[in-house]
Amino acid sequence: MTDDERAVMASLARRFYLDDVSKTELAAEFAMSRFRVARLLQQARETGLVTITINDGSDELDVLSEQLREHLLLDECVVVTAGSTEVDNRRRLARAAAVEMKRHIRAGDLVGLS
Repeated sequence: MTDDERAVMASLARRFYLDDVSKTELAAEFAMSRFRVARLLQQARETGLVTITINDGSDELDVLSEQLREHLLLDECVVVTAGSTEVDNRRRLARAAAVEMKRHIRAGDLVGLS
């Protein structure tokens, strides 16, 4: 990738991710197709020019999960943020359980829930 191509990708990425300009608007602004804009934005992510961080607090939950796992001498432990209602709590627990089950259950396994 040339320095010019990298500069174009950086400009597109800045306008798209930071200025919230649509791909269609960027295509017009940079005189290229919307599909080329999409390819360049994807390439910017794949090459590490653009990185995306999601700050949802899950790092803290991972630390708590590990501390609780060690304290209780468990093989695994997942801490889930409490919701605002009982229904919300059940949904959050169900989502977390589904993720864990998907990681561990294989074809032919037998699963029991209580």
